[in-house]
Amino acid sequence: MTTPLPPDETSRNARQRRRLVIAGARGALGRALIQRLNPDFDIIALSRRPDETLPGATTTRQVDLFSRKETFEGLRDTELAVYAVHQSRFRARLTQARLDDLDVLCADNFGRAAAHHGLSHIVYPGCDTPPNAAHDLGRTREIADALGAHGVPVITLRLPIILDPQSALTRQALALASRNHPRLQPYYHAETAPIAIGDVIDACAAILANPDAFAGTYGLHGPETLSFKALVEALATRQRHTPEWREPGLLASLTPSSSPVGEEWLDILQELLETPTRHPRTFPFEDSCHRALTPLDDALDACLSPDEDAGELAEVAASPAPLPSLVRSVQRLPLPAGRDARWTAHEYVRWLPTALRFLIRATHTHDESGGSVARFFIGPIPWPILELTLAPQVSTPDRQLFWITGGMLARRSQKGRLEFRQIAHTDRVIVAIHDFEPRLPWVLYRFTQALFHLWVVERFKRHLARLSERAA
Repeated sequence: MTTPLPPDETSRNARQRRRLVIAGARGALGRALIQRLNPDFDIIALSRRPDETLPGATTTRQVDLFSRKETFEGLRDTELAVYAVHQSRFRARLTQARLDDLDVLCADNFGRAAAHHGLSHIVYPGCDTPPNAAHDLGRTREIADALGAHGVPVITLRLPIILDPQSALTRQALALASRNHPRLQPYYHAETAPIAIGDVIDACAAILANPDAFAGTYGLHGPETLSFKALVEALATRQRHTPEWREPGLLASLTPSSSPVGEEWLDILQELLETPTRHPRTFPFEDSCHRALTPLDDALDACLSPDEDAGELAEVAASPAPLPSLVRSVQRLPLPAGRDARWTAHEYVRWLPTALRFLIRATHTHDESGGSVARFFIGPIPWPILELTLAPQVSTPDRQLFWITGGMLARRSQKGRLEFRQIAHTDRVIVAIHDFEPRLPWVLYRFTQALFHLWVVERFKRHLARLSERAA
C-alpha cells in the first residue's frame, strides 16, 4: 500500500511541476515528448487543428504560428518550451514561398512570444543541415537564431534521420524499402548516423530537467553509420524483401516518384545527405541520460513495430480538411546597410507608384496616433484596388504590420495582412502576405493578380539590391 505524502510535501511536488509548452505537438517527436514528459510537467500542446485534444497533454491550444497574436496567447502562463515544428507549404490554397522563409517567420513569432512571457529556455530539436547556397547560415542555425533573437536562451540539438515509424524520413525509407524497383538517387550513397527517437526524447528530457546545465548547440547522432541506401535495404530485409534499385535516368528525373511525405521533407533529406555535417560539440548523452545510445539494429526493429496511433494519423492524412481559399506569399529581400523593416515598408509604399507610374498611383495618410493608411489606385479610377492600414500597436522597427482593410481586389477579412520582418543576424528582410482572400474568381486570380504580385516583389527586390550595392 502506498503511503500518502504529507500535505506540505504534496504541495511542494505540485509546485515543482513546471509548465512546458510544446510547439509541433502533433508530430512524431511532439507526441513522443508528451508521453515521456507528462509525469513531470504540466504540458501545453500547440496544434493548428481546432477542437483537438492530444493524449497526455494537460491543455491543447489551437495556435497558428504565423499569427503573432495567437502565438503570444499560446505561450501564456508557460515557463519552458520545446520547438519541434516543421512547416509545410500547404496551409493555404495558394502558397508562394520557400520553406525556409516560412520556418523563420514562425520561429521569430515564437521567440518574441517566449521573451514576452518570460520563458527561461527554448529547446529546439532540429535537423543537422549545413549552410549552402539557399541558407547562408543553414536552415537549423537560422531557426535557432530567430528563436533566440529576443533574449530567451535556446538549446539546440542538431539531429540526423530520426528512426520512428511515424517520423517523416523513416516513412520515406520504409516506402522505398517496400518497392520492387525504388529509384536510386546519387546522394543515397552518403553516410548517415540515424538515431532512435527514444534517444532524442531522453536527451530532451535531460535538458528540460536541468536546462541551466546546458547551453548553445549540440550534435546528437546514432552510434553507427551507414549509407541511406543501406538503411533502406536493412529495413527491406526485415520485411523479407529485396529491392532492385534503378538508376534515375533522364525520363525518370522528369517524372517525380510518389512519396508518403511532402516535397519539403525530400528537400531536407537531400540536404542532410548531400553535405553531411557533424556539429563539433557532441551532446553528453551517457552522462546526461545514464545509459548508452540505442543500438542501430534495435532502432531499425522498432521502425517495423505497429504504432497504436498510426491508423488514426493515416486516416487524417488520407482525408485532409479542404484548404481555405486564402493566399500566403512570402519572399526574402536584401536589406541595405543601416536600414530596418520600418524603412523597407515606407520605401515599398514610396517606390511602388514610382516604378509602376504607368499603371498605379498611391495616397498615403497619417494620423496623430501613429496610424497610417496607404491606398493604391489604377490610373484615374477613383476606387482603390488595395487599402493597407498600419497596425502601430504591434509594429516595431524590425517588424511592420499592415492590415488589408479594403480595395476592389480584396475581400474584407479580419486576418488578411502584409508584413515586413527583419531576419535576425542577417542583412535580409521578409515581405509576407498572410490570409489574403482575393475578390477575383480563384482561377482568374491565380493566373493574373498572383503572378503580378510576384513580378512586383521581384522588381522591388532588384531595387533594394541596387541600393545595397550603392551603400557598400
